[in-house]
Amino acid sequence: YLQAKDSSGNIKLSNGDAQGDIQSPVEQFTVDIVGDNISYSGIVTYLESGKYRVDYTVLKTGIYQVHVQTGGTDIYCGLGQDKKCSPFRLSVIPGAAVASNCEAESSSNPIDNLVE
Repeated sequence: YLQAKDSSGNIKLSNGDAQGDIQSPVEQFTVDIVGDNISYSGIVTYLESGKYRVDYTVLKTGIYQVHVQTGGTDIYCGLGQDKKCSPFRLSVIPGAAVASNCEAESSSNPIDNLVE
């Protein structure tokens, strides 16, 4: 979850429109997950009282940088521009293999046999 705060660190208890922000609550934050030669975008949903939920699915293992931005700038988490907290590091490790979620690749052409 993301919690919107003002420049003094106070939690925003209403949506951005009510406080005169230029961006609507839906556009307040963007989340991009960036890895080597691949990137994903999070879906940001405004809940209430300045709180947002971010949903994303990363399909490949590896190390990623999660950029949480508002107005095109990485968030500071109250630490100031020099010590901003975004991007965050995300390590994605393999989970259990589930046949319905797997792809098979072969260097042989054509494949002799494939069993699920």
